[in-house]
Amino acid sequence: MTVAERCGYVLKGADAHLLLSELDRAEGKTASAREHALAARRLATCDGDDFMYKVAYEEAEAILGGL
Repeated sequence: MTVAERCGYVLKGADAHLLLSELDRAEGKTASAREHALAARRLATCDGDDFMYKVAYEEAEAILGGL
């Protein structure tokens, strides 16, 4: 995640936040899982709705819906 942030790789950052969200959710850390899912969703829409990283966006939405 650090490399993604430093280099501006927002799509990789979205993937990293999704992984952290899943790990937190598995450990019962719902607040942290939610924050990571929200961050992933934000990063997935970095270029606007017409150019979003749809897979990450939908995964973030699914996580948020399950929390």
